[in-house]
Amino acid sequence: MKDGDAIQHIRCKCQIVSSSNMTRRNHLDNFTRGIMIGKLEKGCTVNSVAAEFGINISVVSRTWKAFQTTGTAVRKVGGDRPTTKSAGDGRYNILHAQRGRQLSASTIAHQLCTATGRQVSWFTVTRRLHKGGLFAHRPECCLSLKVGHRLHRLQWCREPKNWTTDQWSRVLFTDESRFSTRSDSQHVLIWREIGTRFYLSNTKERHRYSGPGLSCLRRHYAERVN
Repeated sequence: MKDGDAIQHIRCKCQIVSSSNMTRRNHLDNFTRGIMIGKLEKGCTVNSVAAEFGINISVVSRTWKAFQTTGTAVRKVGGDRPTTKSAGDGRYNILHAQRGRQLSASTIAHQLCTATGRQVSWFTVTRRLHKGGLFAHRPECCLSLKVGHRLHRLQWCREPKNWTTDQWSRVLFTDESRFSTRSDSQHVLIWREIGTRFYLSNTKERHRYSGPGLSCLRRHYAERVN
């Protein structure tokens, strides 16, 4: 095959591949990279080589820089960091997130590296936790009500069930709302499953607001209608 026929074949191949998938980066084969580097070594410019092969200038430029750095036209497959697809690592991440729900993804990744010697990014840990059903949310701030508290509340609600109108007329109803002027969330996130918002392990007990605030009180009087 002559040089002109080879270039025409490569150009058609690049056009077919790029038209079938425009969003995917298409890597050149080693034979094409070798021809491009040979023309650049002869003194051809990057623009002329890109126009001859019908590809982007940046592709030719990256190929030439890689050849000057490594001294070879063979493309290195994969990155420097080995890819880990261990299912045990995913279970390890989920278990640590469930035990320490306030641990960040970076901390869990560091613990995995310390335990196994395999380095993973915080993004990989986050993706594994999402796959396991764990997502980062702010803890729900509320009072920790146990079974005894709920029983007392139910008993208190049932006491006035059979009250008369005269008994209700002596009751003062108040509606108090407090607005805090400073947030107390502290941007603390926890890992929790969907639908477990009010689980005891996903709540933060709070008896009062911290910081300044404004209280509004409204009273309702029971009026007797003749």
